[in-house]
Amino acid sequence: MDTLQTEIGAVLFVQAHLIWLTPLMDLFTFTGMPLFFFIALPTIWWCVSPRLGLRLGVLIALSGGLNGTLKLLFHTPRPYWVSTEVRTLTTHPTFSMPSGHAQSAVCFWGYIAARVKRHWFSAVAVLIILFTGFSRVLAGVHFPSDVIAGWTIGAVVLIAFITLERRYSGAIAALHPAVQTGCAIGASLLILVPALALSTYGAPLPPEWIETATTGSGLPAEVVINPYNLSVVISLAGILPGIGAGAAWERGRFSAGGSIRRRLARLAVGMPAGILIWVCTAPLTTSSHGTLGLAATYLQAAIMGFWMAGAAPRLFSVLGIDGAGGRQERGHCADGFEGIREQ
Repeated sequence: MDTLQTEIGAVLFVQAHLIWLTPLMDLFTFTGMPLFFFIALPTIWWCVSPRLGLRLGVLIALSGGLNGTLKLLFHTPRPYWVSTEVRTLTTHPTFSMPSGHAQSAVCFWGYIAARVKRHWFSAVAVLIILFTGFSRVLAGVHFPSDVIAGWTIGAVVLIAFITLERRYSGAIAALHPAVQTGCAIGASLLILVPALALSTYGAPLPPEWIETATTGSGLPAEVVINPYNLSVVISLAGILPGIGAGAAWERGRFSAGGSIRRRLARLAVGMPAGILIWVCTAPLTTSSHGTLGLAATYLQAAIMGFWMAGAAPRLFSVLGIDGAGGRQERGHCADGFEGIREQ
C-alpha cells in the first residue's frame, strides 16, 4: 500500500506541475496507438522497405501479444482505478503493468535505429521512447513502475528478436510458402493460448476499482475498466498469419523503390483500400459476440495483414507503380534507408 501511495503521489505531482505539456505529450501517446501502426507499417512496407516492414510487423505483433498476456498475469490497476484525485486525461480498459506504449516504443523505434545505424536517429529514437513513457504517466493511465517495466520488457524483446532474426531469418526465408504460413500461425497461437487461459481463469475485479474508475472518469465501466476484453490481443495474433501468408505469397518480388511519385501513388491506392477493407469487415466484429466475435476479430486482422503484405504489393505491380527496375540493391533508392537491403 505504501508503494501504491508513493506512485499515486508521483502521478499527482507530474499532473500538478507539468499538465501544460499535455498537447505535446498527446503526440507521443499517438505513436503507441493502433492507428499510428495502421499508418506507419504499410507506409514502411510499401514505400521504404518490405523487409523492414515485415520484421517490424512481426515484432510489434509479438511484443504487443506478450504485453497483453503480462497485463493479465500481473493484474495491476491503473492510477485512475484507485484514486479519484488522478486527473483522467484519457482512459484505457486493460490492466496497467507493463505499459504497452512504453514497450512498443522501445521495439519499434529501437529496431529502426538498429537498422539505420545513425547516431542522430538513435538519439531521436531514445527521446521518443522516453517521452512516450512519460506521456502515459502524465495522462494518469500508468504508474512510473509500469513505464519502467514496459521499457525493460521492450528492450528484452528487442534484443531477443534481433538475435533470433540474425540466426534464423535465412532458414525461414528458404522454407516453402506453406511452411512459412504455418510458422506464422504457430507464432499467433503463442499469443492466443496464454492470453485466453489467463482471461478465462482470471480473478474478479475488486468492486472499489470499478467504482473509483467510473466515478473519476464519469464514463461507463466497459469503457474505463474492462481488462478481460481480448480484442486487442486477438487482433495482434490475427495479424501474424495475414502477414505471413501475404509475404510468403509475394515471395520478395515487390520493390519499394522508385520515384517519390510512385511511392505516393502506392499510399494513395493502398491506404483507402485498406480502410475500405476494415470498414467492410467491421460488421463481422460488431455483430458477433463471445467466441464468434473473437474469431471475427482475428479474421479481420488477418485480412488486413494479408492486404498489407501480399495483396497490395501485387496490385501495385499490376498498376505499374511498384519500384522501378524490380528488386534493387543497397542504397537510398532501394529502401529509403541506407544500409537496409530488401530480400
